Amino acid sequence: MIKGVHHIAYITDDLERLSGYFQEVLGFQFIKKLHYESWDLDIVLMKTGDQYVEIIEPRAPGSAPYRFLEKHGEGLYHVAYVSTDIEKDMEMLKEKGIKFLEEKPQEGVAWLIATAVNEEGDIIFQIAQNKE
Repeated sequence: MIKGVHHIAYITDDLERLSGYFQEVLGFQFIKKLHYESWDLDIVLMKTGDQYVEIIEPRAPGSAPYRFLEKHGEGLYHVAYVSTDIEKDMEMLKEKGIKFLEEKPQEGVAWLIATAVNEEGDIIFQIAQNKE
C-alpha cells in the first residue's frame, strides 16, 4: 500500500552548487554522495526531518535524465511514494494502466524503486520501499 512521500528528487547540471544550497541555506543533512551506475547519475542524498531528498546530475548525454534536464531545465525531477509492498503495488498500478520502466523493482540509492513513466519516457513518479 502506498503511504506518503518517500523522497523528492531534483535534477541539475551542477550537483555541487544545488546540493550546497540545500545544505547551507535550508539546513538539509548530507547523507552521502554516490554514482548510480545503471543510469549513469551522480547523486547527493540528503535528509530533512523524515524525508529524503536526492539531487541528481545526469552524466550520459542522450540518456532519459539528460534529455529531461535539457527539455525542462533544473528543478523538480520526481516524487517517490512510500510502498510497503512494492511488487504488489506495481501490479495494482499496472492494472490501472500505469507503465513502468522496469518489470520488477530495482535497487535504488538505498531502497527498492519502481519508476512510472509517461508515453515520452519521462518519469511521472516512483514508488520506493526501504530495505529494512
